[in-house]
Amino acid sequence: MNPGGDYGKRELSPALRNRFTEIWVPSLSEHDDVCQIVDAKLDDRFKCFAKAMVHFAEWFGQTYRSSASTSISVRDVLAWVKFMNSCSSPDPYFAVLHGAAMVYIDTLGANPAALLAINPQSIREERARCLLELSSLLEHDIQTIYLEQVDIINEQNVLTMGDFSLRKQVGASADSGLPSMLQLLS
Repeated sequence: MNPGGDYGKRELSPALRNRFTEIWVPSLSEHDDVCQIVDAKLDDRFKCFAKAMVHFAEWFGQTYRSSASTSISVRDVLAWVKFMNSCSSPDPYFAVLHGAAMVYIDTLGANPAALLAINPQSIREERARCLLELSSLLEHDIQTIYLEQVDIINEQNVLTMGDFSLRKQVGASADSGLPSMLQLLS
């Protein structure tokens, strides 16, 4: 049972609660513990990034999360790990960056309940701040990868956006709303 204060969770009724033994377990917040988990889950080619990833996750939480908790979300870091492990790019920094963008950087401005409210005009500045922090931790400039122009190619069987592609369902229309979606993005 998770505490009722967690997003999307509810407290059990007292009648049902009496049938269980409650054990309180603190959040996992030790760097070494989280680093061991991340290191164990990362493919060998990415293991050298484990500490930088955990430090970035902690920095992002301290900088942008409104809760007083200093714990690192293992769920978020493992989503980052899963993305990296499934990324086919030969450039490991590409996988690290786009995983971080998916889980952390691009959430700025989406304003989920757990993030501090950010002025819409400063979202680009805050994302640049995240890129600088991650670049510093990785000791590699990743900003050029993030800001790279993305070509969108809409073919019969696949939609390609930069280095990412999605296979289309059989019988799907090649233009099924994509032009209007692209107008919204520009």
